[in-house]
Amino acid sequence: MAARCCASAAAACALSPLPSGTTDIRLVLHSHAALPELLDALSEADRQRPLLAGIFNFGYLPGTDKRCTTTAAGSLAAVDALLERLAPQGCLSLHCYTGHEGGAAEEAALAQRLARLEPRRWRVLHCRDANRETHGESILLAERLPVRQR
Repeated sequence: MAARCCASAAAACALSPLPSGTTDIRLVLHSHAALPELLDALSEADRQRPLLAGIFNFGYLPGTDKRCTTTAAGSLAAVDALLERLAPQGCLSLHCYTGHEGGAAEEAALAQRLARLEPRRWRVLHCRDANRETHGESILLAERLPVRQR
């Protein structure tokens, strides 16, 4: 089995509106598997602010060592942490590279997790290479739908 390391393979971007109407953008270059702990370490005020977006690269960084990969367990933990904090009309973008050991299983786990989201509260799209049988890429998008008043 290939060694698993994620030191610089993933970046998460969190956006949240400020009272002045500007946008606070934070880029975090870290293993996405540590995202739950990174979010918990934020100040109380920052933890209360909903996130508008999360952007992930899962698998490996193209053009680099394919032994340095993400794992389904770490990826699911990171996605779950952001799903809990995502604002209405917020979006998660998951770019999955599958050309490494465990890549297809990781993509399938992420797709299954998002497919189980409540359809009245979430819109989920799955775009993938249609002209490649192996080592394709895919993009999963999850949008939290606005709360509808009745």
